[in-house]
Amino acid sequence: MPIESSTFQPASWLRGPHAQTLYGYFGPRPQPVATRRERIELPDGDFLDLAWTPQQQGPLVAVFHGLEGSLHSPY
Repeated sequence: MPIESSTFQPASWLRGPHAQTLYGYFGPRPQPVATRRERIELPDGDFLDLAWTPQQQGPLVAVFHGLEGSLHSPY
């Protein structure tokens, strides 16, 4: 599967990364997305928690939260 290059362009009023982070935390909250949860147990005793959205057209995208984040984080 080829890696797609990003075409992301920040809003003109949110140019800096700090402004984008703060807006994500203090800005309006998006509507929750319906997910199907799955846990994969790993041989070393750790695990991966996955949240799948209903099947859509288009490529499969993996989104990884940062340290201390989760599906329920407000940003």
